[in-house]
Amino acid sequence: MTVALEVAGLRILGPAGEVLVRDVSVMARPGLPLTLLGETGSGKSLVLQAIMGTLPGGLRASGRILLDGTELLTASAAARRALWGRRIAILPQEPGLALDPTMRSLAQVAEVYRLVRGLPGPEALAEAQARLAELGLGQASGLYPFQLSGGMAQRLALAILRASAAPVVLADEPTKGLDAARRDEIARHLREAAEQGATMLVVTHDVAVARRLGGTLAVMREGVVVEQGPAATVLARPFHDYPRQLLAAEPAAWTMPRPTAVAGAVPQGDAVLE
Repeated sequence: MTVALEVAGLRILGPAGEVLVRDVSVMARPGLPLTLLGETGSGKSLVLQAIMGTLPGGLRASGRILLDGTELLTASAAARRALWGRRIAILPQEPGLALDPTMRSLAQVAEVYRLVRGLPGPEALAEAQARLAELGLGQASGLYPFQLSGGMAQRLALAILRASAAPVVLADEPTKGLDAARRDEIARHLREAAEQGATMLVVTHDVAVARRLGGTLAVMREGVVVEQGPAATVLARPFHDYPRQLLAAEPAAWTMPRPTAVAGAVPQGDAVLE
């Protein structure tokens, strides 16, 4: 199944009518990741919450959000909830929000195969074990979430997401708090899911994640998309000042001054004591 996700003219207003997101229009297609890149407060997570129908109370959204041509903004809460896990799945900022603290890793993934995919128990367990092994969690199948590191918990949440086989994947700061190696690993798994046909929207503040995902990039600042296009092009030759600032803030772009040589010889220890 190929499912496109389109956001057109999305505006989000705060409790006092202040504009938090202004006229955002983006589209995610199967096989090509779409990344919303911006600093904290840019409005990127509000866009994702509007898609999921989980905006905080007091916020109002207008415009259009189409899932394979079906309008989501005007859909009832019950109709939206029916899509979760089956047509839309989300990888949250905090993996603990997606995990049951009372269930072991294998059981959590197997449950999705049983309840969402309809597989019988033994087959669900076998598929769950295979997904955990693919993500380097084969030895963690008997562990509870509190026994997992942050990176392992995020991979377990990713295994649950992949088990659902939802055609649309939303990831909200999926590498938050991870070191560079785990960050790159999660980005690789997300890109692989897109390459296998998923329609993917990723929200991140990390330029390195946007670069590794590739696909299409939309850069947000103060609730507005300031630049949009192929990720490789935007990150190599940005037109707007803000993407340039983000690139300049990357540690890889920092230049360290070379130490200045000092004339003379290093004194011997005994000479210093004298």
